[in-house]
Amino acid sequence: MINCDNCGSRIPLRRFLGRFLLGPWTVLPCPSCGAVLSVSERTETLFWLLTLGATIMGAVVAIYGHERLGWTESGVLTFAVGAGLAMTTILEIVIWQEGAYRSRPPGIREFVEGDRATRLKVLAGAGIVLLIVLLNHLTSPSAALRATDPVQALKKYVNHLLIFALMAIPFSIGIPIYCQQLAIKVKRSGQWPPPGMRVPVRTRIVRGRRAGLNAILLFFLGGAAILPGPALIYVWHLSVGIASELSHPNKQMQPTPRRGAADLRR
Repeated sequence: MINCDNCGSRIPLRRFLGRFLLGPWTVLPCPSCGAVLSVSERTETLFWLLTLGATIMGAVVAIYGHERLGWTESGVLTFAVGAGLAMTTILEIVIWQEGAYRSRPPGIREFVEGDRATRLKVLAGAGIVLLIVLLNHLTSPSAALRATDPVQALKKYVNHLLIFALMAIPFSIGIPIYCQQLAIKVKRSGQWPPPGMRVPVRTRIVRGRRAGLNAILLFFLGGAAILPGPALIYVWHLSVGIASELSHPNKQMQPTPRRGAADLRR
């Protein structure tokens, strides 16, 4: 249960659920004394670990169910929605029972409060990525087509790959530029997040060596984000060559005739 450490009153479950669903859940105002309670670092870390673990496990189960158990696309989508609702409920219960909120955190620490508009942008970006992954799965050649007509399935895969390669190019340009600019700001200011940066959730300001490590990480992420676009274009180029060779009648594999007794005597 979450209690105010200033007046000792309990934070109503209804208020906590409203904050958890609509945000920001990291800050809770006490209805009795008006003190603003901030979530502890341990509780916030627990939240992100549970979210990451549940996402990985859900993805593994969805892939296994689709590939091994024969789940349809609608079945996978139903599972994803149900798993998301179940995970949200579990997180609410765990944080309500074990979460720690304090009105007087130990030590003097600086934080940048989360911005609602930035949080919505992050959620919208994550939704776009999930939508692209879902479209990729729905428009890829079916197993039946691959079994009955592999050449036609390959041609469809080539067209499908070109579309997603072109969609990946803006990401391969925009994300590296943003990461490099952000890394330069962190390096110059000596702190993370840099001054003026809006963050989706309440973030602690770090300086010195940790800020420098964040700048290095941003440089590496920017470099790695360049690769998907050119890699998909290269794979598409190879696939076009293979598809053109297989579609040519003289290039298709012909069965090797069996050698008769006359051939063996030669």
